[in-house]
Amino acid sequence: MAPAQPADWCERYRPASESHLIGNNGPRRRIKTWLKAWENGRPSKRGILLIGPPGIGKTTIARAIAKDRGWDVIELNASDARNAASIRKAAGEGAMHHSLFNIGKENAKTLILVDEVDHIQGGLGVMGEEKIRKMISGDDENTVSTSSGDRGGKAELIRVLTETKNPVILACNDEMGLWGRGSNWSETRTRFGKVVEIIKMARVRKQEMRDIARRVLQAEGLTIDPEGMDILVKNNPGDLRALIRDIQAIAVGGGSHINITSVKSHMKDGQRDQQLGSFPGLDKLYAMRDAKNAREMAVNLDQSPDDLVNWIAWNNSSLFSNPNEISRGNRALAVADRALLVRFTNLAYRSWYWGGQLGILAAVCSRSTTLEKPFISYPNFLRRGSEVWRRQGVIKLLSQTCGSSNKAAQRELLPLLSAIHAPGYSDNDCENFSISQSLGFSGEEHALICGLAANRNTTKSLVEKYNSSISKDEQKLKELVEEEEVAEVEELSVPDSAQTKLF
Repeated sequence: MAPAQPADWCERYRPASESHLIGNNGPRRRIKTWLKAWENGRPSKRGILLIGPPGIGKTTIARAIAKDRGWDVIELNASDARNAASIRKAAGEGAMHHSLFNIGKENAKTLILVDEVDHIQGGLGVMGEEKIRKMISGDDENTVSTSSGDRGGKAELIRVLTETKNPVILACNDEMGLWGRGSNWSETRTRFGKVVEIIKMARVRKQEMRDIARRVLQAEGLTIDPEGMDILVKNNPGDLRALIRDIQAIAVGGGSHINITSVKSHMKDGQRDQQLGSFPGLDKLYAMRDAKNAREMAVNLDQSPDDLVNWIAWNNSSLFSNPNEISRGNRALAVADRALLVRFTNLAYRSWYWGGQLGILAAVCSRSTTLEKPFISYPNFLRRGSEVWRRQGVIKLLSQTCGSSNKAAQRELLPLLSAIHAPGYSDNDCENFSISQSLGFSGEEHALICGLAANRNTTKSLVEKYNSSISKDEQKLKELVEEEEVAEVEELSVPDSAQTKLF
């Protein structure tokens, strides 16, 4: 039985070889020259920084060229791993992968590919070795807060690029996001420029987009009106990922032919913002009240249906105050989750599409009021650098108690526990210990679930109160057991009036 193809057409048709690539010929030649230098030793600059707008194929080009040369690729997304510890760990895993899987291979190389490095936070300050070691091992208690968990990433990345024995390719959409927009941005750029070769990549040209669109349509057995193709290409600024997702979204409507009417309906808003990020995109989504407009806008979001459902599930709990609204949203999210699950049991891609659409309904149609200025937050359980979601002790205990996998405990159960312990949510805020105690958590683990920084006095007081509550319960249980034992002894000491001898 052939393996199921990816539901996302962007992944399904991602080029696996340079021969399938189109455009950016100059940057591709520079990448190949740099990789060839690695095969003959080590170049003076051990990294490359690819700069260009999203969706033009920066990481795809790097992966395809590396694969043609027989290299392994380890990919890290800097949106998830943004601090010194996570970058150090990823670099170590790259070295280990190279050592374990390239035994006996002459000149074998492992390429480390770091995407979205413009999301790495902080300045050039170096984080202490002991701090990094504790964060990697999960022993650091001060990495609960996001601010402390994002430090030292740029300095560690420069260190890796200076010392690495494996080639490293970085990719970013916004170079000023990496350099920083403060007064010392030029210093950051200079520091990186000493260890990386900077390559700027261009958007895909119109004719190249037509060629790629025809490949996808032909592979899917679809045809399109010429005028419809013109509209798709004209309204796209050179974002291949958005182009393929447009085709997939229109094709979900059914039939083997895409007519101009369906294309116009999909592109109704004219020139689309292909670079709509998660935060501004969800701001717009939550401000809407009309499901149709929300669906059309959500196509511009650079989010897969899986991630979109995760983001909405996380933010609904903080943006909605009415229990009925939360309940309606949760019902829609539950159906969306089931729709996303179906794609693993068959080859249909519509369940993938409907999963995202139902997630949108959970954000837009569950409310009776308009959210003027919603405060969107990043889902903590998707952050690899946020220690509360990485504490293996909490995850393992929760998975054992509930009979789930560690991954399910981390991504599904922990977010729910955190949400119901948020201040102001019914009676189950951080002062309510009943759930945590029934699951067997310690006071420190309860504080982690509540998202509290361990070094704060208020957190320490809460932990003491939690542990004191456990002690009182244990004392009550001990007294109850002692009372039962005394009662049993008294019962045995009462003379038995029944016959004591047989003869």
